[in-house]
Amino acid sequence: MFKLKHLFESMWFGHKSISKKVYTTGLMIFSGVFVVAVVMLSVNGFAKTKTIDHVVSYETDDDDQSLNRIEETTTVAEASEESSYDTFARSNDNDTLQLEAEEAVTLAKEEEQDRVFQTATNNLEESQINLLNLKDYTALVRIVEAEATNEDLKGKILVANTVMNRVASRRFPNTIYEVVHQRTGNRAQFSPIDDGRYFRVTIKDSTVKAVEQALNGVDYSNGSLFFVSKSLASENAGNWFDDNLTFLFQHGGHHFYKF
Repeated sequence: MFKLKHLFESMWFGHKSISKKVYTTGLMIFSGVFVVAVVMLSVNGFAKTKTIDHVVSYETDDDDQSLNRIEETTTVAEASEESSYDTFARSNDNDTLQLEAEEAVTLAKEEEQDRVFQTATNNLEESQINLLNLKDYTALVRIVEAEATNEDLKGKILVANTVMNRVASRRFPNTIYEVVHQRTGNRAQFSPIDDGRYFRVTIKDSTVKAVEQALNGVDYSNGSLFFVSKSLASENAGNWFDDNLTFLFQHGGHHFYKF
């Protein structure tokens, strides 16, 4: 209080004419203002401290919530990744099973071809075996099956005879496979090549037997190089055979010709 009085006196030092009453009143007012100022500063400091504490606490809560959200996000991401991996693994398993099934079907077809080939070659003479390979044999069996599915044994042998006659002729390719797959322009010489029957047939035992006999020398063909099923061919196609080739005979559903 003494210091406040001294400060007040120094502020009003030059005013000698101020009365004692006024002086005393002014000193009281100044002291009151000073005390209020000190109190306000203290309150403001406390309020700032509380605000800072609140901000720190709020930021800490935010950090905790952010950490929780990060952990939740990480957990969700991990779960999603595990789910994606499971889906991928199941997809791979399905693809593997499908591939294995396709390989099994392919293997079964190859084994069937091997069985048919082995059955035939076991019954062939040595000279005939040396002239035959799997590619040619498969082509011959397939074309006989496709062209003469509903024919009797002789009808199937006749188709095999005709193919083999072409191999022996200088007018045609010199292997069974090439004869069967020969094309003239955009058309195959044998219609089952064009319509796909050749590739879809199931080989019957009677067809295997017919091919075996033809390869062993059974020949009813009289040198035929062509045959046509007139019930299935167009009228123009049927007429072409009659007009341009020499008719030999008819057996079953086929008419046979040569040059």
